Amino acid sequence: MDALVTLAAADELDAARLGGDLSELLALGTVRPSRLGDALRTAAATGACATTRAAKAAVLPAPPALLTTAGDPRGTGELLATATDCVEEAGASSPEPAGLAGVVAPGGRSRLVTEAGRLREALRRNREG
Repeated sequence: MDALVTLAAADELDAARLGGDLSELLALGTVRPSRLGDALRTAAATGACATTRAAKAAVLPAPPALLTTAGDPRGTGELLATATDCVEEAGASSPEPAGLAGVVAPGGRSRLVTEAGRLREALRRNREG
């Protein structure tokens, strides 16, 4: 974690590449969403929110199974919650991750559906300024 924060502070961290690598690890099942969510939440809390948001922007769209209610791996809701917190704090207006609308559309009260809706709303609010 210290290395991530240090590299981010020195503007020497390629957040998109980090996100892509983490996405591959999630898709392979090497990293669990709950563990990744915890690590990224810690990074955001230490002031690396913009870097965390950029890394998550690369992580979220890649493994489609993460953003389906049928494949709701434990911790995905928490991962989206941290992403939403960073979007709200940074005022980010990046495009909506692929698959997010499909999670929200059927409705429901799972943590995944709730946090996906929260993320969509935060991105929409930021785009509208």
